[in-house]
Amino acid sequence: MPTDLSWFDWFQVLLAAYLVVAAIRGKGQLFDNPYTKCPHEQYVKVMRVLSIISGAILLAGGVLRLTGVVSSSSVLGWVIWGIGLLSIGAVFFYNVKMTDRKAAEAAQKQNFDAARRKDPLRAAFVFDDEDEKKEKEDQEDQEQNGNV
Repeated sequence: MPTDLSWFDWFQVLLAAYLVVAAIRGKGQLFDNPYTKCPHEQYVKVMRVLSIISGAILLAGGVLRLTGVVSSSSVLGWVIWGIGLLSIGAVFFYNVKMTDRKAAEAAQKQNFDAARRKDPLRAAFVFDDEDEKKEKEDQEDQEQNGNV
């Protein structure tokens, strides 16, 4: 039994198990991205492939280090760790590259504005009722003048 067992090796094995199970099922937070630049089915397919490859690499590296076949402090141990890190990086890079940031920001702003209008305590802290009332009156005047 190896003496240099580390919490990181166990974490790596658990992360690998999550990636493999999520890739097989095709469900999870990893695949829930409503703002993709490509069709969502294509995004999920590529993410599944990247996740299963990354999971397999991480699982192999973690198991090799946990069983003592490869020492964590050896050069081979560091190379295996680096390859695992690169594989995780590929998953995150693809996720970032395929996310439409402008659409996500627009949806976030829309959700914020909707929540702002619904907040019943807003009037207790923000005293702009007169401004809102004036804006509403101006809008109604414009609508009446435009229709006449």
